[in-house]
Amino acid sequence: MAKIRVLVVDEHPAFREGVRQAVNNTTDMEVVATAEDGESAVKQATAEKPDIAVLSVTLPKMDGLATTKKLKEENPDIGIILVSLYSHGSYIVPALRAGALGYLSKTSPLEELISCIRSVKAGETVVKSEAVGKLLRLLVSESDEESRYVEKLHLREMEVLGLVAKGMHNRDIAKRLGISDHTVHTHLTSIFRKMGVSSRTEAVIYALRMSWLSFDDLV
Repeated sequence: MAKIRVLVVDEHPAFREGVRQAVNNTTDMEVVATAEDGESAVKQATAEKPDIAVLSVTLPKMDGLATTKKLKEENPDIGIILVSLYSHGSYIVPALRAGALGYLSKTSPLEELISCIRSVKAGETVVKSEAVGKLLRLLVSESDEESRYVEKLHLREMEVLGLVAKGMHNRDIAKRLGISDHTVHTHLTSIFRKMGVSSRTEAVIYALRMSWLSFDDLV
């Protein structure tokens, strides 16, 4: 099986080296390139075609959000993980909207980053639990309650969304509901289209705001 190809982008050499060593110590992934700024990251991605890019939110020349958008424009299949010292909702929402599937604190254990890389490669969205809590508190306390038109979800789609809210992966949802992984993916695609979102986390957050799900559904 081919190894997961990883690009690491951060202005600090020590961070890049730490991630490089942790990734290369695994059996299923390897760092194929590193970069110290956003512009270099785009060039390296074009040359090396990585599966996953681990980016710092704060980068010289072109910040992590702008870099994420550029990388996704040039390679829609690339998985983006943003890392930051900050877990404020104001950082997380733009990261998800830019196309990132992962958002972790730089203080997270490297083992957590390795797990995140594997999950993002599988198409999952990973946001550190502490950051999710802050994001949910931010969104549910917003004064703007204006809602958009959302096409009604089918019963099965609501079941899938409820299991997503519990943090279950596609294969686990498939086993629970007695359907195939492909069918779960199809339901998620339909849910995202109807809700006008692009990730599992955004779907759950929007469902909470619309009172389709409660906080009790998250456990």
